[in-house]
Amino acid sequence: MLTYQSQNMTDLWFYLLESDSIPGQFHILKQKCLRLPNYQLDLRIIGSSHIISLRTASAQLTECLTCLPIRKIDAPTLVERSIPLNGDDLTIKVGDVHYTVKFHTAWLGEDEYRNRHQLLLNSENEAMLYEFPVHVGKTRFNPLTLLKYSCQPKRVQIRTYHTYPDECGIADTHTHIEILQ
Repeated sequence: MLTYQSQNMTDLWFYLLESDSIPGQFHILKQKCLRLPNYQLDLRIIGSSHIISLRTASAQLTECLTCLPIRKIDAPTLVERSIPLNGDDLTIKVGDVHYTVKFHTAWLGEDEYRNRHQLLLNSENEAMLYEFPVHVGKTRFNPLTLLKYSCQPKRVQIRTYHTYPDECGIADTHTHIEILQ
């Protein structure tokens, strides 16, 4: 079993690589592979956050949000930046893929954090969820990572949520992908 290491939302980094994976760098806790006619999408919850990999006829992209540094791999790094950047977004086009990501972070009061945390837990049936089996922080809630996704033949929507009980913080990303072929 993976031992949870307390992390801070201010340590988050976002990476977008021109690669279909980040080999062997993270412990995968949950994963799902979706194959549609125009693309393959791999969703992974890792010990330090999430990895989303997309492969199309002319593009390979991997998004990673993590508090841990990634080792350099033999692939171009398109984006490497820290967050939180509330309301900030980035848009990039690679091959036949138009890729947009929006970022949001919030530090909440304990009651609001408790309510939001419970709403995320209640979303488990419609998403991938990993709740770390450890009580940390003043809220007495377990940290969790949740990935909600919707896939259509030429469009993907992914919403991720990451909780930080020590600071009553929640970080979320909204990734919108269009396959232009």
